[in-house]
Amino acid sequence: MARRVIIPASAWALALAISFLLYEREHALVHFAWHVGYGSAFGLLLAALVCWWRQRPVAFPSLWALGGYAFMAIPDLLWLAPTLAGRPPWPHAPWMDLFLGHVSLDAWPWASHALLPVLLATVAIWWVSHRQVAGRHAADPSDPQLQS
Repeated sequence: MARRVIIPASAWALALAISFLLYEREHALVHFAWHVGYGSAFGLLLAALVCWWRQRPVAFPSLWALGGYAFMAIPDLLWLAPTLAGRPPWPHAPWMDLFLGHVSLDAWPWASHALLPVLLATVAIWWVSHRQVAGRHAADPSDPQLQS
């Protein structure tokens, strides 16, 4: 049980710590919060949909959240990678909105105010879908995703 929890939690914490330091270096902590919050919400929503579709709990929901964050942060990685090598960064462009509205998020006046409600609603959706499906499969001791 401990390894099942510690490894994904450690991956999540390490990715967040590195990301935080990189965003802080660029004085962009608001963007860090947006990308972590909205990206994690997207990842958990995908996990809830997969859970509902398969009628089985998903493994490692924290990694689904991390994947959503990573997806939303791809344009920032494209911007940051050249700067780490001492070259000029790639500018953000409208096509980068494919990554969950990455560029347009700056223009949304409600982006910061809606972050916590959106994230909490998505966590609730994931939790409800997970609980409903896990309750149906609780009697199956051979399910590796439900073993502790």
